[in-house]
This record gives sequence, structure tokens and C-alpha cells, in this order.
Amino acid sequence: MERSYAARTSEAPPFNVEELRPVRKPLVLNCLDPIFGHALHKLLNAQHYIDHHPDFDLILIIPRIMRWLVPEGTAAVWMLGGTLSDSGQWNDWLATQIQKQLAPFDTVYLGAAFSHPHGRDYDIERFTGVTPFPLDEWVERWEKPTVTFCWRETRLWAPEERNLPVKQARYARRFLQDSRIIPDQLRRQEQRIIALADALHETMPNLDFAVAGVGDRGSLPNWLLDLRAPSPNDETERDWCARYAESHIVIGVQGSNMMLPSALAGASVSLIPSGRWGSLLQDLLIDHQDARMALLRHLSLPLQTSSEEVARIAAALIREWPFAAVRYNDSDHDVYTRNPHRSGEAFRAIARQLPVLRGEPPLKGGL
Repeated sequence: MERSYAARTSEAPPFNVEELRPVRKPLVLNCLDPIFGHALHKLLNAQHYIDHHPDFDLILIIPRIMRWLVPEGTAAVWMLGGTLSDSGQWNDWLATQIQKQLAPFDTVYLGAAFSHPHGRDYDIERFTGVTPFPLDEWVERWEKPTVTFCWRETRLWAPEERNLPVKQARYARRFLQDSRIIPDQLRRQEQRIIALADALHETMPNLDFAVAGVGDRGSLPNWLLDLRAPSPNDETERDWCARYAESHIVIGVQGSNMMLPSALAGASVSLIPSGRWGSLLQDLLIDHQDARMALLRHLSLPLQTSSEEVARIAAALIREWPFAAVRYNDSDHDVYTRNPHRSGEAFRAIARQLPVLRGEPPLKGGL
């Protein structure tokens, strides 16, 4: 805030007012933030006001790049164009414009933009328009185990002693062409991703592995699906979300790039740099569920973890999740009393499908 105020400006940024329905009792939710994940967390608070305060007319102030995430039920959208970093600029012109927009109303209410809203308070499908991975189809989808790596170029899956300084990481994309270190690190990240996919493919020959995210540097082998884009638009973002929702697991380095993937995929693995353990779980959107299930579905590993070890962990999760789901969900005493063999029957049914992960037909008969 001090830096922003010290560099305050009165220059007019791109600013657009979109009225979706008449506004009579305005409630303003300010979602501006120069970091995508922070802005998304604030935006998720919108569902609370739409569902629990329908007598208010919700006005969202958002960066333009988040327009596609605005949920139905919003009354108006005020969008700040330009780059996402512009959302961190103290702008007196913008303040004046907002005051003019609100001047006709006797009373204006301000929504609370919690930085980390609880998973029970939002449904990610209402923001993305994409249905998350159906957990009850986990085994059925073993015929094509699906993994997506969430690519980013400002915090890399590379040896930490050679990784980007924090200050450089924030602006890395501005000097990628000039830096001799960053392309080397990008190659190392690329090599780790290829090694990860190779190791997974050895145990799951029908593996569907994709790389998605902002960037396009380097070259991936043709057998990996490359969904990266240097300048994604709304359609690209939706396509990425659809891919996350098809994935048993998404894997990536901790940061804003993991939020939507973790909310939509069956499970997530977040790779944590050594200096960022204090921010653990802040990059994950975890729905409201049994704590044991959440711990199983959302793993955090040190950034230094090798490709082979990440592959072993991811493969084990793809294989073992259905058994864990039975183990932790089958706790109704009345149901169990009527059928004491319920869990065993479920375990055997799952075990008969295990060969499918190896590209083989399922087992027949008992186990």
C-alpha cells in the first residue's frame, strides 16, 4: 500500500461499466488485486451475497481478465482493463469514477472480500461453468489415467539454488528473452516434466498427460499434449478448466496457477519452494469435505522432489484413492449393521479393475 500510494497516479486506465440488471440497492465487492490468486479469492465471496442477500444488487469491481469468472446473479460488473498489475496501482482517477457511479444512491454497502473464503461458501462450477472431476467415476476412468502439469514461467520446477530470486520472479516474463539463467531453468523444468510423464507412462501405458498454462517456450515431445498459450484469452481459460476437470491429478509449482486446477481436478500435487511453506494451502481451493479426504486429495511436496518420486506418489494416488474413499466414507453404523460385508465387497470390486491401469482387461470372478 505504501509503494502504491507513493506512486499514485491520476491517469485514466481502461475502465468499463457493465450493468446486467437495474441497480437499486448496491453492494460493492472490490476484487482488485495485482495477483491473480488474491483477486480470485476475493471474487469467490460473491456467491455468499448472491445466495444469502438477494435483496442487494451485487456490484463486482474486477480486473478485466476475470470477466469470464463472474457468476450469474451479479447485478453489475465494473472492469479495470490493462494488465493485472494495474490493479495494484493507487489511481485517483479511478476513485473519482467509482464515486460518480455511486453518487445517485443514498446508501451503498461494502461486501467483505475474505482473502481465503471457506470451501463450503462457494461452488467453483458457478464461476467457471465447468463441472469438477466426478469422483464417483474415478475407477471408470482408469482406462485413460489423466494427469495435467500446470506450467508457469515465473516460479519453476528447477533446482532451487538456481531458481529465480523472488523479486525477479514477479517480473520474469518481461526479460525472458534477455536472461541467460531463465531459459536454462525452463529447460530444466521441461526435462523434469518429461521425466515425470515417462515414469507415469511406464506404470500406466494408456496415460493421457498434458501441460497447460501461460507460456510457450521450449519444445515438448509430440506424445505429450501441449495446451500452453503465451497470451490466454477467455476461451483458452475455459479450455484449460475443462482439461483440469478431466484430470485425475493436476501437478504444479505452488502459486495462483494451481487454484482453478485444484478446484476442478480429482486431486492435486503442489510443489513447494523451500521459502514458501508459510503459504501452504493458500494456492489450493479445497471443497468442504471430510478432512481425511481433503488431505488425501491435496498433497504438498518439496520442490526438490524428483520427477520419479512425484510419479510414484501420483501413480499411488490414482491407484489407491478409490480404496480410501470406501474406507473413509463407509462409516454409517446402521448401513454397516445391515451389511457387514459392504466394505469388503467394494474393495473387491475395485481390485478387479486394477489391471485396467496397466492396460489389461479387468479380472473376472472373486478376489
